[in-house]
Amino acid sequence: MAKHIKIIATKVGLPLVFKSSFDKANRTTSKSFRGPGMVEGLKVIN
Repeated sequence: MAKHIKIIATKVGLPLVFKSSFDKANRTTSKSFRGPGMVEGLKVIN
């Protein structure tokens, strides 16, 4: 996703800072999906 956003931002001359989270707490319920976890999350960003 970041790669595609960077391409678009570069084309239109927009500075870009991309922040992603692989362990995101849902603040409305403790039983919702939080993400793939530390090990799988690090595989994705490597």
